[in-house]
Amino acid sequence: MLNERLRAVIGELLRLDARDEFEVLQCSSAHASGAIIFHVRSRKSRQLDAIVKTPRDPSSNHAIETEWNNVSLLAPDAEIGRLIPAPLRRFEVDGSDFYAYGGIAGKTMFARFRDRIVTSRDRMRIQFASQAVGAAIGLHESGSRIESGDSLANDLDASYRALERLVGRIPSAVTSHIEKSRDCLAASAIKMPVGRIHGDFSPYNLMIVRRGDSACSGIIDWEHYERARPQHIDIFRFIGGCELMGRIRVENAATLRRMSDPGNPVARALLVPWIRKLAPAAADVVAGEPRVYAALWAHYWVAAAHREQERQPDPTDIRRTTYLPGLFELFAV
Repeated sequence: MLNERLRAVIGELLRLDARDEFEVLQCSSAHASGAIIFHVRSRKSRQLDAIVKTPRDPSSNHAIETEWNNVSLLAPDAEIGRLIPAPLRRFEVDGSDFYAYGGIAGKTMFARFRDRIVTSRDRMRIQFASQAVGAAIGLHESGSRIESGDSLANDLDASYRALERLVGRIPSAVTSHIEKSRDCLAASAIKMPVGRIHGDFSPYNLMIVRRGDSACSGIIDWEHYERARPQHIDIFRFIGGCELMGRIRVENAATLRRMSDPGNPVARALLVPWIRKLAPAAADVVAGEPRVYAALWAHYWVAAAHREQERQPDPTDIRRTTYLPGLFELFAV
């Protein structure tokens, strides 16, 4: 049963009678540092009215508080504000912090994928990529700037040094490959957009109302937002998320190769229109220079490995992760 004091605050927040005018579904994130999440819906509504989050461990509130701060910062922006959950109120009940957001219509892409009956996996991935184009442009376009390959190379180098500090020794062959990718970007003529990124732009966090819709209804889970990073990281995150989606067994190196294949249909459906809009001069480089395209993917893999290992209780443990063991398999030869 929902704590009556919490129920009363939620009712007040939504201007509903706390006794019988709304229902609450409780769920939780998988990680110990994550959240207990309440989905709130009035009995008269067919839509989600609010999401309320509280940390599973009250002493580890940083991720949820970071998300609240990020969403509050972004909400006034007209372009991205329409895509994010509206921050309603931060409050405390019985010594625990709660964060309430307005609901976004629809389900996540992954929920749609999981509930599919007839549509094939590949067809749905391409459809999701097409639906994500508008959200990616809306997220990235405002305040974006074009920076050279040198800037990308520096970001890759900084990400790799951070990964090394986190996990300890990395095989020299992996380091050598990343250094070659860095040098390739620095020497290239590519110029790519840099600006705000979601950080986990994936089918797990993009919302759609109906399967056939042409665009997303919103983007959730903003704890990994960053203000100034190369924005292809978000696009490659989506392509990678589509590759991993619904796979019972992750094959690490083989999975990474499929993600970065220039012929990947998800990349054609999302990366191509995105780059033509935000950095049209880079489109020919990405399409015509395989070494540069591979270096961009190495950049993403390093950023993703750092984020993934950082979330582990023991950052040096690679048994339950994808990107770092995949990098070892690909390059440690």
